[in-house]
Amino acid sequence: MIVTDAFLLSWERCLKRGLRQDLISPLRALGREELRRKIEENFPAVSVFTNTVKEIVDYLEGSVFLLCDQEGILLSGVATGRNRQWKMEAGVSFAEESCGTNAVGMAMILKGPVHLSPSHHYCNFLKKYYSYAVPLDINHIVRGYLGVFNAGQPVKKELLAIVDLLVDRIARECNDYYAKEEVSLNEQQLQALNLYARGRTTNAVALELGISVNTVKYHKKRIFQVMGARSISEAVAKAFSMKILAVEEVIKQKN
Repeated sequence: MIVTDAFLLSWERCLKRGLRQDLISPLRALGREELRRKIEENFPAVSVFTNTVKEIVDYLEGSVFLLCDQEGILLSGVATGRNRQWKMEAGVSFAEESCGTNAVGMAMILKGPVHLSPSHHYCNFLKKYYSYAVPLDINHIVRGYLGVFNAGQPVKKELLAIVDLLVDRIARECNDYYAKEEVSLNEQQLQALNLYARGRTTNAVALELGISVNTVKYHKKRIFQVMGARSISEAVAKAFSMKILAVEEVIKQKN
């Protein structure tokens, strides 16, 4: 779930950023219009998540279910039982730089399930919660993160299973919708991705394509968005696994 080294490194990054432990809420929150666009972009997942949790809410006691996007932005949250007083609204960011060490932020970094106890959380406003978060993988792309926060009691195996089943249901029911998107990179972005796969730097990509460095940076940002990646190496790895790039062809071009 989480290794000690990763947890300690997260705290170290928070300290270096000067993140205060006495925060009373996440540092970053989207404006209304930006949040509306985010929810529209992820509407199928938000709809399935919200409707499914509402179906089982009466059988749960003291849990808060969260659906966040690729950047850790909270799109939807459903609180049950004694946690109905959960104060964080849609639009806040659970990324590490916004609210310190937490399950969603760690899942974003580790690219896998994360289970935290209250003492693991960096900021005080999360220290009463046990938490669990897992990436939402649809069509081999991480579209977001699901999490559950429990106040005062550990996240039991049954609840972990519910979260995992919820991930499966969202992925299954949203598969066709996201499949229609495919990978919408234009020709120049595909060329840039190919050059990055061959080990080129951003300046070298700009030179070879005959475009400005700023344009390459824009293409790079778009590649990250479409591929659901946080680094160029991750984007390249996904491009290979999804057959967008051919390993043999890239190796040939390198030589």
